[in-house]
Amino acid sequence: MEMPQTATRPDGNGLETALPSGLSLPPRPDLLMRLEDLVLTGEVDTRALTREMGDDPGLTAMLFKVAKSSRYGRSAPPQSLEQVIQVLGTKQSLNVARCFALMSSIEGDPKTMQRFWSRASNVASFAAVVAADRVAVCNIFPDQAFLAGIFHDCGIPLLMQRYPDYCELVEGCAEKAQWVCVREEDRRLKLDHGVVGALVARHWGLPDFVVQAIRHHHELDELDDHPSRSMVAILQLATYLSALENRLDWPDWLVIRDQVLDELGIYAEGFAEYCEDLCEQVAAH
Repeated sequence: MEMPQTATRPDGNGLETALPSGLSLPPRPDLLMRLEDLVLTGEVDTRALTREMGDDPGLTAMLFKVAKSSRYGRSAPPQSLEQVIQVLGTKQSLNVARCFALMSSIEGDPKTMQRFWSRASNVASFAAVVAADRVAVCNIFPDQAFLAGIFHDCGIPLLMQRYPDYCELVEGCAEKAQWVCVREEDRRLKLDHGVVGALVARHWGLPDFVVQAIRHHHELDELDDHPSRSMVAILQLATYLSALENRLDWPDWLVIRDQVLDELGIYAEGFAEYCEDLCEQVAAH
């Protein structure tokens, strides 16, 4: 496999020097920047936000799908995009738009990308449900967890674009019903998808604690900061639940299980039943 010409695996927050030559980050679409201007600067004009979001059918469909989720506690689903935005709130609607924009901005083989985003969406759904359940313990909200779930592995397709041989690593893991091994990435590239994902997250203006969680989502021990550590624990549990649901092997779970449960305030006794309940919640969405 071709080695990066300029990259060295960064320590701590040293992301700026981690981008290898020839690997470009996906630009933030114009629509997303307009939405950020509407939501993040001053008083929000909900009608203007609805008009902007309504111009993109794919984004509208994703907003309706998220809003219909049972975790928002409405007996009747919203009937208009304006109602969707009222259900989600403007900041959560913006986070859904960020997720949709990222999924639309990274190109690749259609079948591979469909499989990749299906998995990312599944992990994100589990992360949102876990966050909703543990919000009193972690103070991480479902929209933040969903956002981190979509973004956390986005470095994988970017590495596939940059290093053709990297596809063999991804496909080899898929054949074994496993996911990409960070240790193998580090051995071959001196770089892993967590670093690349964090670069994308920072480039797209995500909160720093989300950036750091994406950077270290396979390295819970590396984090002392509470919000980032809690977010990683949520992502790890969500990944385990996704693997469990899809009958994938994930040996790392046995190593990190106790740390994750401790961070999220979950008792080991009754954990299997707890997982079944979360899987039922996601299935109901």
